[in-house]
Amino acid sequence: MFGGVMLAIAATAVDDLVGDEAEVPLALAMSSNAATWLVATVAGAMITTVGVVFSLTVVSLQLASSQFSPRVMRSFIRDRLSQGVRWATSRGRSR
Repeated sequence: MFGGVMLAIAATAVDDLVGDEAEVPLALAMSSNAATWLVATVAGAMITTVGVVFSLTVVSLQLASSQFSPRVMRSFIRDRLSQGVRWATSRGRSR
């Protein structure tokens, strides 16, 4: 959420600096329907990627839990990198 707020502030500042005189390159000029399609495609791809990453994480945890001792699993779950990956993948789920 904090990143989104910072991105909004930065985008507003850039918009104020550029003003209304800036011309949009022809490659970026598109209709509202095309922009909607582009955003929907990118969002769908991101959701698919997060779902695959989350599924692979769950499968790897299941395989690791069946092959290793509980002590190894505890250290894996406490690891900062694996916590970050689990946190990042859990943010993509619908609430």
